[in-house]
Amino acid sequence: MKHWLSTKTGQWRILLTAGFITLSLITVACTTTTPVTSTQSASTTTTNTSKTTTTTTAATTGTTSTTTTPPKPANPELILSSTTSTRDSGLMDVLVPLFEQETGYNLKPIYNGSGAAMALGAQGNADVLLVHSPAAEITFMSQGNGDERLIVMHNDYIIVGPPSDPAGIKGMTSAVDAFKKIAAAKVSFYSRGDNSGTDVAEKTLFKLAGITVADGSKSNPGWYVEGGAGTGMGTLLSIASEKGGYTFSDRSTYLANQKTLALDIMVQGDPGLLNVYHVITVNSQKFPKVNAAGAKAFADFMVSPSTQAVIAKYGMDQYGQPLFFADAGKPEIALTLINGATTRTYTMTQLQALQSTAGSGATLNKAGTISPTAQCVGVALTTLIKEAGGMTSTQTVKVTAADGFTKTLTYAQIYQGLFNVFDIANGSSDTPAMQPIPMIIYSINGNILDGTTGPLEMGIMTATFQASESSMWVKMVVKIEIINP
Repeated sequence: MKHWLSTKTGQWRILLTAGFITLSLITVACTTTTPVTSTQSASTTTTNTSKTTTTTTAATTGTTSTTTTPPKPANPELILSSTTSTRDSGLMDVLVPLFEQETGYNLKPIYNGSGAAMALGAQGNADVLLVHSPAAEITFMSQGNGDERLIVMHNDYIIVGPPSDPAGIKGMTSAVDAFKKIAAAKVSFYSRGDNSGTDVAEKTLFKLAGITVADGSKSNPGWYVEGGAGTGMGTLLSIASEKGGYTFSDRSTYLANQKTLALDIMVQGDPGLLNVYHVITVNSQKFPKVNAAGAKAFADFMVSPSTQAVIAKYGMDQYGQPLFFADAGKPEIALTLINGATTRTYTMTQLQALQSTAGSGATLNKAGTISPTAQCVGVALTTLIKEAGGMTSTQTVKVTAADGFTKTLTYAQIYQGLFNVFDIANGSSDTPAMQPIPMIIYSINGNILDGTTGPLEMGIMTATFQASESSMWVKMVVKIEIINP
């Protein structure tokens, strides 16, 4: 599995998760420079559209087209809070006039990072959002700030750098490994530092690489430079180009600015680099001043077949490849369950509809540090294995994370709870006070999991005064497989 967006041939099935993406190769039939699509089934349609009437008369051999103006909305002013990549790629320069022409609304875009965009929504100071920070979006919705969240499109992130490539990362397919090499070489890396979707994704990958960085932190290493806060991806690319450093960018903004940059694509194709965009209507019940009708009109417009067609083709003429891939109507898969030739997939809603398990979880790491006990809710592995058709005592279960990390559990661990446990008071080895239960967690202490842990995590539930080994916990779980001996 290498470059999902390249000149190589192959058709990819895209499994869109709530926070992360996995890819699986299913056929070798077409070039990936053609937009990757599935049968689109938009659940909503635009309510106000411009109409074109064609008439033919005896005096002419052609046709005459007239475009009627849509009725003016009762409240035509509509505030969109969106990420800078939709602006810097030029996509909104195409979509905004189309939306205004079709609906009669006067769209007022505010462009900033996804974190700032959602902050405006959470204050009721925007009507509709177009953002790309899935875990934060789920939190936004769980806090009652949004009415509807619809998938619109995706592209991918890339790591770019100077042609001389001082860290020696060009051609690597693991973003985490590339970040490790940049850190080891102490070569300048430029970060957004603005809590945007791009910034969150980049810092998550650095954390997976064992490097702790944070927005505005004085403890950030000297080679890690936050240079784009409040200015957007296009500006940060220019800074990295001028300074001869590396940076992390969405592909669309890089391609739109490539001619002015002394930066090459170094790393691409890692499944963890996919970048998903959603449109969110802000909750008008919570924020009465929100233009609910306008927000719905914009959301409907973004997922309509005609707009999706524009998105799918955008960039083809200029760059030879689309800058975004249209996704409206596709299910967002949170977990894939595999048992031999049988594969089952679950959205978060479907996963939460299964029999749930609640328990206490705490961990002891190699340094002897014990984490605070957390109250976890999820689905027991035994329940998921039953969904997959069961397993024998000679089979094992492999749990895979979005970054490719895996952990294998035995039948005895899953069904008999054979895990090491420790007294949380002193960290000493202890006899289990209850049978430890491995489960896939979707809520901790009443909150959905964040961008660091991913939408799902495997954990071991123990008695409240006991902890399990931290090495048995897996963040960002996307796949579970039953493996034959």
